[in-house]
Amino acid sequence: MNSAGTTNGNNATFTTLPGQPTIAAESAITSTGFRANWTAPSQGGATFTYTLEYGTDNTFASKTTVTGISAIFADISGLSMGVTYYYRVKCSNTTGDGAYSASYETVTTTTSAPTVTTQAVSSITSTTATGNGTIISTGGSTTNWVSGICWKTSTGPTTADSKTTNGTSALSAYIGNLISLAPNTKYYVKAYATNNIGTSYGSEVNFNSLSLPPTISSGSSATNVGFTANWSVPGTQGSETFTYTVEVSTSSGSFDANIVSSSIVTGISSSSVSQAITGLSPSTTYYFRVKAVNTSGSNASGISTGIATLASSSSTDYFRSKTTGNWNASTTWESSANGSTGWINANQTPTSTSAEITILNEHTVTMSADVSADNMTIASGGQLIVSSGLTLTVTNGTGTDLTINGTLINSGTVIATGTIVVGNGGLFDHNQSNMNVPVITWNTGAILKLSGTYSGAGTESFTAGDYYYYLHREYTYSNRLRFVRNEYNYYCQ
Repeated sequence: MNSAGTTNGNNATFTTLPGQPTIAAESAITSTGFRANWTAPSQGGATFTYTLEYGTDNTFASKTTVTGISAIFADISGLSMGVTYYYRVKCSNTTGDGAYSASYETVTTTTSAPTVTTQAVSSITSTTATGNGTIISTGGSTTNWVSGICWKTSTGPTTADSKTTNGTSALSAYIGNLISLAPNTKYYVKAYATNNIGTSYGSEVNFNSLSLPPTISSGSSATNVGFTANWSVPGTQGSETFTYTVEVSTSSGSFDANIVSSSIVTGISSSSVSQAITGLSPSTTYYFRVKAVNTSGSNASGISTGIATLASSSSTDYFRSKTTGNWNASTTWESSANGSTGWINANQTPTSTSAEITILNEHTVTMSADVSADNMTIASGGQLIVSSGLTLTVTNGTGTDLTINGTLINSGTVIATGTIVVGNGGLFDHNQSNMNVPVITWNTGAILKLSGTYSGAGTESFTAGDYYYYLHREYTYSNRLRFVRNEYNYYCQ
């Protein structure tokens, strides 16, 4: 405008800053959030939005900002339990931000009982164990805080039962020492945590306390390949199932480092108090221990005193029968390196390589497989049975290879490549329906018994059960055996 007149420029528009909203009480409070509320300011109709700030500091030096809110509330989540928060709100438009609400609102999230988990029990013994738990959440409050492990011998343990009280309030793992347990007994366990809101429990786990160990005794019944381990049952304890394991070692001082793994015996019934151990070396001192084993582990006895296995038989030893039995079973025999001392239970059977073989008085030895023998004596009162279908081969060694002063019953085949002598009172029972009697030297008083049925070259038959007493020297010619019966000569094929 001047003396010439007034001229207008272009029209310009602007929007004033928005007004100040009014804070309102929060709602929908939970342990992790709430709804912030406010009322809109009185102002013109220009478009605006709200900006919300909240935090745990009422100066809002540390805060979280939410922008672009169009409603007069905002739902806040992801907060911590039992914590006090503050919030305020302002309006924003294209010109800028209006003033914050004249006051801030205070809100505290709710609290709850803690959250806790239970882990497996560890470090189990007969009378103690370690319970394990983890605090997942304090529930927002550690007021009246107690945490620990509770247990009992039936399901559903609570803090009214045996418990520890030394757990942590930190969000971490903790332990509790279970004491005064009964051996070999099942227990049920829970971790727990308590605050002013209530008590929470972890899931239930169970375990068996270890069995008491058995009491070790001395080994017995040593052989050249083993012995019998002996023990007595554990003392008074619970009724959970358990078994025994026997371990054998060549050292008492370094037992574990010298365990004979091939001789470990497991799964022995809890009612047993002994176990035969086999597969060991001859002439060796061994030690053993016994473990009581249940589902939680094992508890070992002390270590036994030493027990020595016997010396081993050699195929060239002297052998003699120690009982009536099977030739082909080592339990029938005992052996000695010199034939006079140091007799041991044999761990093999005699053969033609043995120094000497003797079947003693009152022992009957029966063959169950073919046998070759040399330098063998059947003592008076002793008996050897050659079973049907089997062959006894008398090999040719030094001197007499088979001396029969007792009885030899031949129901099979006797092949003599060496010498056979039947002594005075000795009996060779030829229990076959043929005359394949081997070449034998018959001493005065020797007896041949023909237990089968035989026909002679003349007119007389020889009936089963007949006894022929040799009073003269026997000899052969033309493949025939000559023997004397009542001073008459008979020739048989």
